[in-house]
Amino acid sequence: MIDQEKVAKKKDVKLRSLIFTGLGGTIGGTIYVIIGQSIRQAGAGVLFSILLLGILVVMLVQNYVELSLSLPILGGGYSFSREAIGGFWGYLIGWLLLLGNMAFSALSGLGFGLSLSIFFPNQQNLATNYLSFVGFGVILILSVLNLIAYKKLQKIMKVFTWILLFGFVIYIILGLSLGPFLNTQNFNPPDILEDVSFTDVIRVSPILFGIFCLYEWNSAFESITASIDQIRQPGKKIPRAFLISILIGLCIYFLVSLTTIINMGETGGSVWEKITQSNNPLAETLNTVIGPIGLYLIGFAGMISTMTSAQAAIQLSYRISYAMARDGYLPSRFAEMKIHHPSNIPRITILTSCLFILISTLFFNSSNINILIDFSNFSIILSMCLLSFSVIILRRKRPNLKRQFKAKFYPILPLLTGVICLILVIFIAPNGLAIGILMTLFGVVIYGLKLAKRERVLLMLSGTKLAAVILTVTIIIFTKNDFVMLEGFFLQFIEKLDGIPIVIICFFSLISIVLDIKPLDTIIQQRTKKLDSNAQVVSEIVELGRGKREVIYRFNIVLGSFLFLMAAVMFLYSFLLWNKTLFLEDKFFHTANMQEIALVVFTLFGIVLCINGFKRIYLELESRKIKI
Repeated sequence: MIDQEKVAKKKDVKLRSLIFTGLGGTIGGTIYVIIGQSIRQAGAGVLFSILLLGILVVMLVQNYVELSLSLPILGGGYSFSREAIGGFWGYLIGWLLLLGNMAFSALSGLGFGLSLSIFFPNQQNLATNYLSFVGFGVILILSVLNLIAYKKLQKIMKVFTWILLFGFVIYIILGLSLGPFLNTQNFNPPDILEDVSFTDVIRVSPILFGIFCLYEWNSAFESITASIDQIRQPGKKIPRAFLISILIGLCIYFLVSLTTIINMGETGGSVWEKITQSNNPLAETLNTVIGPIGLYLIGFAGMISTMTSAQAAIQLSYRISYAMARDGYLPSRFAEMKIHHPSNIPRITILTSCLFILISTLFFNSSNINILIDFSNFSIILSMCLLSFSVIILRRKRPNLKRQFKAKFYPILPLLTGVICLILVIFIAPNGLAIGILMTLFGVVIYGLKLAKRERVLLMLSGTKLAAVILTVTIIIFTKNDFVMLEGFFLQFIEKLDGIPIVIICFFSLISIVLDIKPLDTIIQQRTKKLDSNAQVVSEIVELGRGKREVIYRFNIVLGSFLFLMAAVMFLYSFLLWNKTLFLEDKFFHTANMQEIALVVFTLFGIVLCINGFKRIYLELESRKIKI
């Protein structure tokens, strides 16, 4: 009898507990970083954008709840889409979520550094020169705790969630109640109907989409569904928990934004400029209202919030890595549990995910942090788009699947959310969109190398190589370069050559693409058959002599080696960009962060050339070994 009571008690998780878990994944630190620039772009239109995005997220919750209760398996959104779409598209959404989580985690680590800089007002270089190292340190600490003290870390994050909620509430109360009395010169409720531009509302929406912390949302809601066996009436409790936590988060974000806007003074004024250009807009706003106490209070809350965001993204990144390895999309070693870990994820998977996040953190600082914001938004919005379509596909593919909850207004709602997310992707800033497309192409390369049929590998690499050539040529056409005086004969020679080596690489890459599509042995076979009617034919293939086979073998080895050489040159230019020895400036559209975009394009181009060269040489050596 006692045991039955314990079991009954265990299987009665309260709704308030589920709501709190959901809030842990809805309330995050992204708003501390991006609200200033969002207000700068759209003014009071930010409020409309948050409301519209809130409605979209509520609709997305419907899709997510149906999938999560139908398929309560590790991997969250990736696993749902993998089950519904399968194959390449299932892999692609996992790839995007994985990279997006890593970018979001790195962004959160850098956000911690920005909040920390508040406490060192006389050290102006902290947010520029040392930001990446501070972010690295935060991610490193969280990584170690995930490996050796996972359960204690989870308890700490729950405490941090309460502190974060308290910080937001204090900010709203102080800003709205004391602003009219202590900030009379700047307390200026805007005329929303006159000051808002619909174009600005739409343009800023992809940026603000990130404040709803959908990466944390995935992680927290996955934790809820993971305990589905301990919840009575999960078909009712879980949807309510999801919905209530999202609505609470929406209210908090709306009121935080409203509090900020009405305490900034007139548009274009000194206070408005200071807050919208600040790396800590919420802290600067409360500083305007109540002085330094408000600055330090929100600075501390910002540090806490960015840590919870970083931890949620780290946790989901290694869960997705495990799920993808389980499904054969990543090395199987990442799914092998040799030593038990409280998270039920192999330590090697946790360690590898954390290492990639640590590396990415070092590449960014306050001057290019917008790239992380745009790319993480690109990944999550596109993932939500595919997730919405997964509901429709899964309903048709598996109509008899047990569904404890069904999305309302099917199929209109999932179709509508999918289309809206697809439209939002288009409005992502050019930097984030370009890098998002590049990283997607890179994921396609990995998919092909690991899973595609061998005869299609070179063809797939050709498509990726062609995309890299097009992007590289576009950068060359639309930019002007400027070399800093280089020391050493070789580097001075590079400076004199200007961008000619890159043009040559693009030209020979196009030639190699032609040879990928129509290999040299095929050309010789067709030529031999046309000129020699007595040539030996086996299954419509001309049997080549030993001499011709030797020529083809050597040619492909040389071509593969030449691809390696071209990759080395692209890596050299990437290094010059990274080292700020080479500067690229957009001479037509004045796109920000062109330097970083070129660095990513050149690096990925070099990687594609390396993979192409290795694969060509490997296949040729293997063919020679088995005497083909």
